[in-house]
Amino acid sequence: MLQRKGRGLIIVPAKHVMAEKLAKSTASAEPIMEQYKLLCNGAPLPTDNVEVAKSLLDDLIKQMKERHIAFDISDLPLTTSAEINIARQRLENILAQTDEIQYANDQCNQWKEIADYMSLLIKGGGKQVYDEDNAIEVPKDETPAYLEWTLWRAALAIDHIVNKPYEVRGFKLDADFMPVSAAGGGKGDLYCEFNDFTILTEVTMSTSSRQEAMEGEPVRRHVSDAVLKYEKPVYGMFIAVKIDTNTAETFRHGVWYAKGDMKQRLDIVPLTLEQFQKYFVAMFEGKQAKPEHLRDLILECETKRDVLNAPDWKQHINTVVTERAHEVRIGIKRTDVADAPMVPPGAMVKHVAFGIGQVVGLMASFPGCQTKTMEVPYLTGLPDEISMAADGKTLQHERFGEGTVYAYIIVFKKRIMPMVYPSAFTDNSLAVEAI
Repeated sequence: MLQRKGRGLIIVPAKHVMAEKLAKSTASAEPIMEQYKLLCNGAPLPTDNVEVAKSLLDDLIKQMKERHIAFDISDLPLTTSAEINIARQRLENILAQTDEIQYANDQCNQWKEIADYMSLLIKGGGKQVYDEDNAIEVPKDETPAYLEWTLWRAALAIDHIVNKPYEVRGFKLDADFMPVSAAGGGKGDLYCEFNDFTILTEVTMSTSSRQEAMEGEPVRRHVSDAVLKYEKPVYGMFIAVKIDTNTAETFRHGVWYAKGDMKQRLDIVPLTLEQFQKYFVAMFEGKQAKPEHLRDLILECETKRDVLNAPDWKQHINTVVTERAHEVRIGIKRTDVADAPMVPPGAMVKHVAFGIGQVVGLMASFPGCQTKTMEVPYLTGLPDEISMAADGKTLQHERFGEGTVYAYIIVFKKRIMPMVYPSAFTDNSLAVEAI
């Protein structure tokens, strides 16, 4: 019935007639015990009257026509007050969804305010005053809800989302589009579906060693469910004020067994809220706010997940965020990227002659091995007895010692063949694709 407006309250325009009807209700002459029994059984509302219900519906139809909002209630009977109220509730839902879509469309113009909310969340809550009439605030006891809401607004600001804004979020909003509570359990926090991929964002205000225990299993399960649901690549972003190293280690492996013991290798990158804020602001300052840039950030952060331990991977992610933020801000490609690209397990590649293929194995030379060379599976990761150094080429075998990758085995549409590393990946005939 009421919503916030600046520092006060206003009557929701769609419910103005209802407010008038309630305000005209007179005090009851019934004994207080009878009133109490009536309230316990359900007090009558003005909308219980057919004429009142009809006038409310007519007023709502008038508002929607004035705003040129399409609707259809021709399939609903309008005989009783209950039937009329059902029709009114349908129109109210359409009106609320239309308002949310308009709110979403304006978020690209509100990116500075969104970044300021991130700053307040990084500090654990607080208030920022712009002038005597404008201020933003994050109540300290409501930071989880505001973190989800702020990242939802950030996703809407980046734009190009295929699903509706109310389908992206799992939390509730009030009539002024402010967060009421955090999302419930059982599903991910934010599902942003784009034309060619989906990004599932999970957030938490937890910063202690309990972070991994609380988030490690649910986040991987939610991303796994999304992988099975969407017929396009799914990438996960885990955002917290601080990333615990044990959490990073869990997502570095990113392994999950779905139903039927189907092993999945999940793409989940842990980012601090400060890192995400840095990249978010850089995209808008460089007029490069595109979901593809966010996808590319995730992919580059993942390139060394298999060859670094958790602390080093966290540092690598921070370096990538800093470099890519600078790149999108000034609009100039980096020139110091290594000539030989990192090749992640199961990477999709594109060959000028053979088309799209997928890495399924690698060929390595081990001087300490009797056969000197060895084919190693590499679709979902290296075997436990083998590790890869940070250069993406040197291997360490528990039995045979140090070895070197000299080729990757790739499955193309009509053939399986080894491609020499690094030469085949640096002569412009073969490229690791972000598909």
